[in-house]
Amino acid sequence: MRRWQSHKIVEAEHIIGISGVAGDTIIVGDGSYTQEIHLDPSTMARITLSASEHADRQGLHFQDPEGPLKEGLLVKYEISHVDGYLSWSPAGVFKGGYFEILDDEPEVAAAGDAP
Repeated sequence: MRRWQSHKIVEAEHIIGISGVAGDTIIVGDGSYTQEIHLDPSTMARITLSASEHADRQGLHFQDPEGPLKEGLLVKYEISHVDGYLSWSPAGVFKGGYFEILDDEPEVAAAGDAP
Protein backbone atom coordinates (compact mmCIF):
# COMPACT_ATOMS: atom_id res chain seq x y z
CA MET A 1 0.00 0.00 0.00
CA ARG A 2 1.10 3.58 -0.54
CA ARG A 3 2.26 5.71 2.42
CA TRP A 4 0.45 8.89 3.51
CA GLN A 5 1.16 11.50 6.19
CA SER A 6 -0.81 13.93 8.34
CA HIS A 7 0.16 14.14 12.01
CA LYS A 8 1.06 10.45 11.66
CA ILE A 9 2.25 8.23 8.83
CA VAL A 10 -0.08 5.49 7.60
CA GLU A 11 -0.40 3.12 4.68
CA ALA A 12 -3.64 3.40 2.70
CA GLU A 13 -5.20 2.40 -0.60
CA HIS A 14 -8.57 2.66 -2.31
CA ILE A 15 -10.85 -0.33 -1.86
CA ILE A 16 -11.77 -1.95 -5.16
CA GLY A 17 -13.84 -4.88 -3.90
CA ILE A 18 -14.18 -8.01 -1.79
CA SER A 19 -13.19 -11.58 -2.65
CA GLY A 20 -12.50 -14.86 -0.92
CA VAL A 21 -14.79 -17.79 -0.25
CA ALA A 22 -15.98 -16.22 3.01
CA GLY A 23 -15.75 -12.63 1.76
CA ASP A 24 -12.71 -12.23 3.98
CA THR A 25 -10.41 -10.51 1.48
CA ILE A 26 -10.40 -6.83 0.57
CA ILE A 27 -8.93 -5.91 -2.79
CA VAL A 28 -7.16 -2.55 -2.86
CA GLY A 29 -5.33 -0.69 -5.61
CA ASP A 30 -4.82 2.51 -7.54
CA GLY A 31 -5.52 1.41 -11.10
CA SER A 32 -1.93 0.43 -11.87
CA TYR A 33 -1.86 -2.51 -9.43
CA THR A 34 -4.08 -4.47 -7.04
CA GLN A 35 -3.35 -6.19 -3.76
CA GLU A 36 -5.43 -8.68 -1.78
CA ILE A 37 -5.50 -8.25 1.98
CA HIS A 38 -6.92 -11.14 4.02
CA LEU A 39 -8.78 -10.10 7.17
CA ASP A 40 -10.00 -11.95 10.21
CA PRO A 41 -13.83 -11.98 10.55
CA SER A 42 -13.98 -9.37 13.33
CA THR A 43 -11.80 -6.88 11.40
CA MET A 44 -13.85 -7.42 8.24
CA ALA A 45 -17.10 -6.88 10.16
CA ARG A 46 -15.78 -3.67 11.78
CA ILE A 47 -14.58 -2.22 8.46
CA THR A 48 -17.82 -3.13 6.65
CA LEU A 49 -19.89 -1.61 9.48
CA SER A 50 -17.88 1.64 9.41
CA ALA A 51 -18.45 1.99 5.66
CA SER A 52 -22.16 1.19 5.91
CA GLU A 53 -22.71 3.62 8.80
CA HIS A 54 -20.95 6.39 6.86
CA ALA A 55 -23.14 5.72 3.79
CA ASP A 56 -26.28 5.86 5.97
CA ARG A 57 -25.22 9.17 7.58
CA GLN A 58 -24.54 10.66 4.14
CA GLY A 59 -27.79 9.33 2.68
CA LEU A 60 -25.87 7.29 0.08
CA HIS A 61 -27.63 4.33 -1.53
CA PHE A 62 -25.88 1.68 -3.61
CA GLN A 63 -27.10 -1.10 -5.91
CA ASP A 64 -23.77 -2.86 -5.34
CA PRO A 65 -23.51 -4.28 -1.79
CA GLU A 66 -19.77 -3.43 -1.87
CA GLY A 67 -20.60 0.18 -2.77
CA PRO A 68 -20.07 1.72 0.68
CA LEU A 69 -16.64 0.05 1.01
CA LYS A 70 -15.57 1.34 -2.41
CA GLU A 71 -16.24 4.94 -1.31
CA GLY A 72 -13.25 4.79 0.99
CA LEU A 73 -9.75 3.62 1.72
CA LEU A 74 -8.34 0.80 3.79
CA VAL A 75 -5.95 2.46 6.24
CA LYS A 76 -3.18 0.64 8.14
CA TYR A 77 -1.95 2.39 11.27
CA GLU A 78 1.39 1.61 12.86
CA ILE A 79 0.55 2.24 16.49
CA SER A 80 3.08 1.16 19.09
CA HIS A 81 0.59 -0.93 21.05
CA VAL A 82 -1.46 -2.17 18.06
CA ASP A 83 0.82 -2.48 15.04
CA GLY A 84 -1.02 -2.94 11.79
CA TYR A 85 -4.46 -1.79 13.01
CA LEU A 86 -6.75 -1.62 9.94
CA SER A 87 -9.53 0.90 9.53
CA TRP A 88 -11.86 2.28 6.85
CA SER A 89 -11.88 5.98 6.01
CA PRO A 90 -14.09 7.95 3.59
CA ALA A 91 -11.93 8.95 0.60
CA GLY A 92 -12.70 12.69 0.76
CA VAL A 93 -12.06 12.99 4.48
CA PHE A 94 -8.82 11.00 4.25
CA LYS A 95 -7.41 12.94 1.29
CA GLY A 96 -8.35 16.22 2.97
CA GLY A 97 -6.13 15.38 5.94
CA TYR A 98 -3.25 13.38 4.47
CA PHE A 99 -0.76 13.82 1.65
CA GLU A 100 0.93 10.98 -0.17
CA ILE A 101 4.62 10.33 0.54
CA LEU A 102 6.32 9.55 -2.76
CA ASP A 103 9.34 7.24 -2.78
CA ASP A 104 11.76 10.07 -3.55
CA GLU A 105 10.39 12.51 -0.94
CA PRO A 106 11.73 12.72 2.61
CA GLU A 107 9.20 12.27 5.39
CA VAL A 108 8.20 15.39 7.31
CA ALA A 109 8.50 15.05 11.09
CA ALA A 110 4.97 14.47 12.37
CA ALA A 111 3.71 16.18 15.51
CA GLY A 112 4.59 14.07 18.51
CA ASP A 113 7.40 12.18 16.75
CA ALA A 114 10.62 11.86 18.69
CA PRO A 115 13.54 13.80 17.17
